[in-house]
Amino acid sequence: MSDEQAQRLGYETLLPLRESDGPTLFCFHPASGFAWQFSVLARYLSPRWSIIGIQSPRPNGPMQQCADLDGVIEHHLKTLRKQQPHGPYYLFGYSLGGTLAQGIAARLNEQGEAVAFLGLLDTWPPETQNWAEKEANGLDSRTCWPKSTRERQAFIAAQQGARLQRAVYRH
Repeated sequence: MSDEQAQRLGYETLLPLRESDGPTLFCFHPASGFAWQFSVLARYLSPRWSIIGIQSPRPNGPMQQCADLDGVIEHHLKTLRKQQPHGPYYLFGYSLGGTLAQGIAARLNEQGEAVAFLGLLDTWPPETQNWAEKEANGLDSRTCWPKSTRERQAFIAAQQGARLQRAVYRH
């Protein structure tokens, strides 16, 4: 898949969910690797907030290529710092994404950067994320694919609903 195709389909590492002139909320993906589910946050956050999902959905993404969770955290930290070199940072993670967000927040603090917000939703402590054990038990991308397909369908439906809602309000 080319980078252009990936971006068009929402498979890029950075998934812009809303652009604004205000601060940016960075949302970290769950184990599926996708950040589409965060699109609903636009309904609840002030329009001044930008919302960007950080994902790892491709076969060559950090979730598949890194040896451990620390590697994924380092990769996402570089992606984050490339997008926004300095704080304050606003981080949010769901499930495994909460573990990633917490690890990134800790590293940012070590580097002297300000983390103004760290939101964790339905997150397990990092020590419970034993990837070798999960692989040994057969948890791999093939078993995660049905869940990611459902997440993508929910994302598309939410985007279509938002467009419809905007059209109704305009008339």
